[in-house]
Amino acid sequence: MLTSWTSMATMLMEVVERGDVELVKILLKAGCDVSCSVDDYGNKALHIAANAGNVELINLLLDSGCDVSARNIHGDTALLIAVKAGHLQAFQRLLEAGSEFDPHEERNIWGLTPLMYAVRNDHIDIVNFLLARIDCVNHANRGGQTALLEACNGGFMDCTDALLRAGASPEMADVHGQSPLMVAVRKWHQGCVKVLLQHGANPCKESVTLHSRRWVSMTPMYAALYSGRIDMVRMLWATRPCSEADLFRFSLVPDLRQRVEEQNPDVWAWLVTNCQTPHSLGSLCHRAVSQLVGYTSGRNCRLQSLDVPAELKKKLLLLDL
Repeated sequence: MLTSWTSMATMLMEVVERGDVELVKILLKAGCDVSCSVDDYGNKALHIAANAGNVELINLLLDSGCDVSARNIHGDTALLIAVKAGHLQAFQRLLEAGSEFDPHEERNIWGLTPLMYAVRNDHIDIVNFLLARIDCVNHANRGGQTALLEACNGGFMDCTDALLRAGASPEMADVHGQSPLMVAVRKWHQGCVKVLLQHGANPCKESVTLHSRRWVSMTPMYAALYSGRIDMVRMLWATRPCSEADLFRFSLVPDLRQRVEEQNPDVWAWLVTNCQTPHSLGSLCHRAVSQLVGYTSGRNCRLQSLDVPAELKKKLLLLDL
């Protein structure tokens, strides 16, 4: 026999977690206090039902007086828990029960909104449901991350596309200055990069990223070059080629040159075909051409055989490489 309301509440949490509707009804009829928090995170029975996505149990608990606005120690309501777990029907029921909730402003202690939770966990059905009902998608959490930054960080292409179509800014950075495009490039999420470029993200615009354990300013193109990802470099270049000044600036960074040459010499070989002035060629292409044609006899013949435009080949032959 149960000896206290606390033990009844503990049992309620257990049977809710198991999804035993009939036993929940018995406990509720016996007067079990649904407002008790009996786990280490301050969750109540409604949080547990929301996490399971059990709408029948959610209805039972709400009818018994459960506070739909109750929060656990992280500031999560049952509504936020349902979004995090990806249960659209449970989310809709809780949203209806807490009609005073504003999907823009309902946040936990880290400032995460329902939209951010849905994007962070790649729940595209909930993302689309919310985007049809909110008028601003650029709200940020305490770290300045928007839902779009969350999508790019996770590599969720469908969420990225949906947010951009709903008006998310492709240039809105976090508190450090990281743009969505920079995040996607550094994480090597090619699908997200493609979608961002289609919506006007600028690969040559300065951003901030964590580099060698410190925050530094660079462009997404620079980040792609540094990573030695020729596929990413080509994608960015096709959208907006960097200026000759940018190329020359890249060429003056020994750390960048060495890293790319060691990881992917093809990046430098590709850049040879995109340098148009002798000034940039002399600096940027010195090692790239040397790797392609070598330093030994027959160098000019091999240089002549390079698959590059004739005008560029002429410039290379005239340079003292």
